[in-house]
Amino acid sequence: MDDIHKKIIFLVFFILTTVIIFLQISGTNAESLYIKAQKHYINDFDKSVMYFKESILLDPMFEKSYLMLFHYYYIIERNFEDALKTINGYVNITSNKEIGFSLRSFIYIEQDHLDLIESDLNNIENEPYDFTYLAKGIYYYKTDNFEKGDEMFERAMTTKKLLILEEPDPFFRIEKIDKILTTLIEHEQYDKCKKLIQDILNNKLEFNVYPLEQGTPLTLFHHLAKIHMELGEYDEAEKILLDLETNFEEERGFGLDCPYQALGLLYFQTENYDKSSEYYEKYANITPYRIQSQLEAAQACFKAGKHSCAIDYLEKVLDKDPNNKEAIQLLNKLNSSLT
Repeated sequence: MDDIHKKIIFLVFFILTTVIIFLQISGTNAESLYIKAQKHYINDFDKSVMYFKESILLDPMFEKSYLMLFHYYYIIERNFEDALKTINGYVNITSNKEIGFSLRSFIYIEQDHLDLIESDLNNIENEPYDFTYLAKGIYYYKTDNFEKGDEMFERAMTTKKLLILEEPDPFFRIEKIDKILTTLIEHEQYDKCKKLIQDILNNKLEFNVYPLEQGTPLTLFHHLAKIHMELGEYDEAEKILLDLETNFEEERGFGLDCPYQALGLLYFQTENYDKSSEYYEKYANITPYRIQSQLEAAQACFKAGKHSCAIDYLEKVLDKDPNNKEAIQLLNKLNSSLT
């Protein structure tokens, strides 16, 4: 190791040690930082993430902060790389491996690492949590065992063993019904998907995710619109999504399924690029922490001929991820078209 690397390691160690000593002297502990982070969650993600990280720095065994950081990276930012690093850290320090294995399997699902999913799920020895059954259901669908997948989804919705953090953690939830319906649509199980939606709306199904509160019907109708889009029934999909847009803007709150992205896709697929860019921009502007939403807005703006707008969104992507291949390729294409 050369002198420069040694100096860098020493500097990092010195900074971390200084921060820990400062926090300890100030009377701060991991629990108080965690509570601060919770207070800022939703309203100020950057500050919330900072407090979660500081609580782990102060107490590397503080499990709740790992789980909330995982929730942020996986659900909010859709940053699977950091989500995996976080849940790996949790698995290394927790005695409750079932939770770690269950949640880590969702990242492997996103990355199509079927062998790793199987390994984690097979390592769960105790009675599974609801999310364990959910991950198993998605795994079986990905391996074309739909019957076994349906069995796991039913158990995910009816088991009494729920993965819920203690209060005050109202935000930690992965929407089971969203993942179930998404999986059914991806595998063209449209009739099955419609029946499940109707059963929930008509209270014909015992459902342990959460009661039919304001967010649930929006999620269900959102998926119904997706089915119409998959079938090429764009007029029906548009009507549903425009109704959802009205409800979303009247009742806006965390957890409501935003229709802007779906409307952007609908108009993109029907080659109405001006409308597509309008909705993709709306979605990008309320999800500035999500790289994919900024990319979609840039692509829609490019197709609509709004080049300066596209560049603005690409710069936001590259600020977060300087090596993002999609952003670099589109930026090169934009620069070529402008010369």
